[in-house]
Amino acid sequence: MNIAFPPLCPKSRSFSPGIYPTKRFTSISGAGVTRLYGTLPSAAVLTLEFLVTDTELQSVFECWHEAKGDAYPVSLPKDVFKGVRKSLFYKSVQWRWGEAPRITSVVKGRSTLRARFVTVQEG
Repeated sequence: MNIAFPPLCPKSRSFSPGIYPTKRFTSISGAGVTRLYGTLPSAAVLTLEFLVTDTELQSVFECWHEAKGDAYPVSLPKDVFKGVRKSLFYKSVQWRWGEAPRITSVVKGRSTLRARFVTVQEG
């Protein structure tokens, strides 16, 4: 069950590619080995900032509530990636809300919205 995020184009975007799941094993002598436990990094973070109207803000809240916070994956529309090659982002991961949307009122009827998403690989 993927919940659709509204088709909004962000005014700014930041991305952290996450980390590869590894575990380092070290013996008493100090010799060690590192094991890789996956082919894709996990815990990537995508932070988006929008300038939205009250109606657009309502649609973001509807997405948040439908996804039950981070319980269900969110499908991000192409508008979110405008100006960036989609190939920079992983194709086989699911995005989930990383935190509740943050809103700052700018003027009547306009707000700045910050949405943070994290990648989850379901096994």
